[in-house]
Amino acid sequence: LRALNCGCRTPVAAHAETRGGKLRLRGLLASDGGSRMSRGEVSGSPEKAARLGRKLAEKLLRAGARPPAPDRILRGKRIMITRARGQSHGLAEAIRALGGEPVSNPAVEFEPVKDSSRMDKTLAALGDFEWVVFTSANGVKFTMERMRALGMKTGIPSGVKIAAVGPVTARALDREGLRAGFVPARFLGKRIAEELPVKSGDRVLLLRSDIASEGLPRGLAARGAVVADAVAYRTVAARPHRLE
Repeated sequence: LRALNCGCRTPVAAHAETRGGKLRLRGLLASDGGSRMSRGEVSGSPEKAARLGRKLAEKLLRAGARPPAPDRILRGKRIMITRARGQSHGLAEAIRALGGEPVSNPAVEFEPVKDSSRMDKTLAALGDFEWVVFTSANGVKFTMERMRALGMKTGIPSGVKIAAVGPVTARALDREGLRAGFVPARFLGKRIAEELPVKSGDRVLLLRSDIASEGLPRGLAARGAVVADAVAYRTVAARPHRLE
């Protein structure tokens, strides 16, 4: 997809499989409303998968099909991003790809809790819970930082299951060597309350912001879970920034 400069609106397909220690990659690219189809196939070492992908893309382009021109629907528009500093890069790049000009003006920042005594006590008792729920990548970041500061291994005890609110939070856990055993179908705290596979009496730990909604703990409690809600970080107003 990168080599073809394609996105989710492009009619492109690929199928990979390993046979006899080799990776076989087949691809298809359609253009001109589907009237032109390019098909191709490459094979090689699985360790060189990315190189094979680029090779196949070049093969498809040589066969004549062309991906559609990028949609520049935001051309000439300036768009202010109010996300926290360091978390707006992906959105800014998406705006640029659509022809817009992103302007970063953070409205919030994130900080460690001022009094960590309750957090420290909760982390020391992690093994008492059936589930630990992270509702943001920030929750992962500040929890792991606190565990390191306490000299604790940044791992969840065996037998304690981990839930993440969505794929970004799950990837933050991956970077810490942790795997989310549950991610809801839609990335909302409300969906965790509805879909988390808890039994009555299960102890669930929520590691969240100081201004997090009460809907998640109430929803889990209504299903019989015993919920502990620990503040992992603070959400504060960002220092003012001067714009043109």
